[in-house]
Amino acid sequence: MESLVEELTCPVCLELYEQPVLLPCAHSLCKKCAGDVLAEAARKPPQQAAGQGAAPKQVQCPSCRHEFQLPELGVEGLRRNTTLQNIVDRYREAKNTAAAPKAVPCQMCDLEPPAEAVKTCLVCDTSYCEACLSKYHPMRAGLARHTLTEPSAAAPKVLMCAEHVQEKVTMYCEADGCLICSICKLVGKHKDHEVAALSDTFQRKKDSIGGRVAGLIQQNAEVECFVDKIQGTMTQTQENCAGIKRSVDAFADKLAFAIAKRKSELHTKVEEERNQKLGTLGQQLDQWADTGTGITAAIAEAETLLNEEDPIAFLQASRMVEDRLAAFAHLNERKLKTTDQFTNSTVAVSDLEQKISSLSFLQVPEVPIILTGQCTAGRDYITVSWAAGGNTPVDQYSFWYRKANQSDWQGTFFTSNTSIILKSLEENTAYAAVVAATNAAGNAMSQPVDIKTKRGALQFALCGSSESMVITNKCMSATYSKDVRSTYNGRHNQEFNEGVVTTNVVIDKGRHYWEVNVQGSSDFGLGVAVTRHPRSESDRNVRRPRPRGYVV
Repeated sequence: MESLVEELTCPVCLELYEQPVLLPCAHSLCKKCAGDVLAEAARKPPQQAAGQGAAPKQVQCPSCRHEFQLPELGVEGLRRNTTLQNIVDRYREAKNTAAAPKAVPCQMCDLEPPAEAVKTCLVCDTSYCEACLSKYHPMRAGLARHTLTEPSAAAPKVLMCAEHVQEKVTMYCEADGCLICSICKLVGKHKDHEVAALSDTFQRKKDSIGGRVAGLIQQNAEVECFVDKIQGTMTQTQENCAGIKRSVDAFADKLAFAIAKRKSELHTKVEEERNQKLGTLGQQLDQWADTGTGITAAIAEAETLLNEEDPIAFLQASRMVEDRLAAFAHLNERKLKTTDQFTNSTVAVSDLEQKISSLSFLQVPEVPIILTGQCTAGRDYITVSWAAGGNTPVDQYSFWYRKANQSDWQGTFFTSNTSIILKSLEENTAYAAVVAATNAAGNAMSQPVDIKTKRGALQFALCGSSESMVITNKCMSATYSKDVRSTYNGRHNQEFNEGVVTTNVVIDKGRHYWEVNVQGSSDFGLGVAVTRHPRSESDRNVRRPRPRGYVV
């Protein structure tokens, strides 16, 4: 309990806090003590640096010696520490409850001593006895809204106006967001501002803060989930890193094993060449060593003969010595049958070293580029060509297409080439094409490109023309002959009048013309009609529906 009293004691007056206010350093002082500290600081002359104006007056906290700027409104500019005040009040109540109960005197009685109070008005900040309560504070009219409590000698929890210290705050200024009194609204700076009742503002602010708290609770749950996701991603990142390092180690070990194996093979190959060279040189050595021994013996024998002084003995032995010397007169060319240089002496590692130096992780392929200038189209096909977007290896290409006015892609084609031919397409139709480059690291997709098939060549139709029309020139010419019947027996249609010929494709837009030769004809007619026009002048009803288009 003593430690609690120390926490509730003002460091200036050494008494329990009375209306404590908060300093910027978070320490508290009684409102009266804070006023004394600020007043003392205000009386001190301001400090002035060389070449500068007067610095703002500073106030030092009695507890921590922290300096802060003197508030413009003095002690009224400091925020009230209501939490600490409530703790002090509860401590006092607990202390008073433990002690002998003390009656609260009526503050309106003229009697001496005053009668015992029965109620305390929190609005009037006054305690009343039974007689004075009915006389001075009847619960009707405006007094009916006042709050009466059990009589208490504790200091009332009423906040006074910062500008008019004798007035209680009674309303809330919406413009400045602060508590004001009635005088502030009548003649003060808040007279033209919109104000609200404390109870209304209290409930509105409470609901607003409650809503924000609810929203923050939801956001906090989402933040916690996101924090868990981050932590999970961090853990997975560590695991992925360890896995990749294991893969790198395994690859390096495999590469080292392959290099060691190849090293052994190269050593064996060099040793085989060495043994071959040493064998050849050994044979040559033995041969020439024997020759050298023979020459040495012949020289020694000749020198012995030369030392002979007896002519008969000399001549008798000279024939044999001459034969031996003659045997070495014409020796083979002294040339090595092999050299000390090895055929396999230099390891071709330039490319290997470069590849090992540039060894890295496989990247996702660059976006392929469709080469519109190299794409072609026919009546029922299109050829799409593309190029890789860079030097990253590509395992295969995936290709999709669709009609330009549709949203769903048709068919998937896989190829290692950089071009593809799409067949059996509709003529005069725009198609969208897209290609993706794929490898083990992922894929990259190109932008869609539109390619349109060509319109079909206009030709005269063999089937559906009158029998008096002769179709020639690869169906590009039609000749009317009343005396000549069509050579395409069975292909004509009896529903047509003479001189009618149809085309094989629909003409639905554009400008078209025909060359007509009427030489030798004095009376003729020529026209173009839609297919729904009657084909027989004697029959105005269409016998059966035909495709949209024109007939000549």
